[in-house]
Parts: sequence; C-alpha cells; structure tokens
Amino acid sequence: MAALDTKSPYTAGHSKSVSDMVEILCRLLGLNRMMHIAAHLHDIVKIGIDDTILNKEGKLDEQEWEMMKTPLK
Repeated sequence: MAALDTKSPYTAGHSKSVSDMVEILCRLLGLNRMMHIAAHLHDIVKIGIDDTILNKEGKLDEQEWEMMKTPLK
C-alpha cells in the first residue's frame, strides 16, 4: 500500500476505505478476515498504470481506457 500511496494518494485512500468497510462487514457476518486483506489489494495493479492516465481528471479516452483494461505482463 505504501507504493500505491506514493503513486496515487486517491487510490490508496480509496483502498483503505474499502478495506475498512469490508472489515466491518466481515465482523458483522462472521466471515474470514482474509477478505479484509484482499480489499487492501484490490487496486494494486494500478501500480503498473502510467501516472498521466491514473491521475487524469475527467474521462479517459478510448485508448487510455484500453490501457487500463490490459492485463499486466
């Protein structure tokens, strides 16, 4: 998360919010805590996305969106 926070403070804050909500749900529903850990990692692939695309304000164009959908190699 530290690497992602450095690259994109919004994404890191978002991942923390998601993981906090998942932790609460896991406790309420008696689910495994591993889901909370997975929530921290759900945006980790964004580390491989170019900063200009990741931090772009407004909508992505078609080419940028395709780059977001391309699996890391």
